[in-house]
Amino acid sequence: MRTEIFIITGASGTGKSVSVLLIKKELSSSYLVYDYDEILRLYDNSDTWADEVTEKMLLITSENKKKNIITVFFGLIRPYLVKKYANKYQINKIKLCLLDISTEERARRLKQRGSSMSLIGDIEEHEGFRTWIDEAGYESVKIDVTDLTPEEVIKNIKGWIVKNS
Repeated sequence: MRTEIFIITGASGTGKSVSVLLIKKELSSSYLVYDYDEILRLYDNSDTWADEVTEKMLLITSENKKKNIITVFFGLIRPYLVKKYANKYQINKIKLCLLDISTEERARRLKQRGSSMSLIGDIEEHEGFRTWIDEAGYESVKIDVTDLTPEEVIKNIKGWIVKNS
């Protein structure tokens, strides 16, 4: 059975937003690439936004699966929520990629883009993804983006997706 959804996640500052724009140009029409933040805007004011957006993501994946299209999602996606709802949408082949980064480089990037000090200092979010990926139990890969250019990150992500499709 082929992979139904590739999820590229990581803490704020790891390059997800830049990567989603670049990867869309790199993958064939067999893939549909989405930015989780675009769906998030619809649910931003809800107390249960993370659950709602995750369910919407899995619904999209289910619809794409029926059309024999592989789904690729980039965003601040919590693997434990994917696990919570995947069966409801009959999504069985899930692969995760963690974009990881050093704490120092993450802080530098977030400061450069004018992020709040509370986000910059949110080590729990940064380190939480490593734990969440492991706990979800899905096949996963970690790409350390600390010293990589956006083009190098995309080359790694594309290689992983194509190899595992």
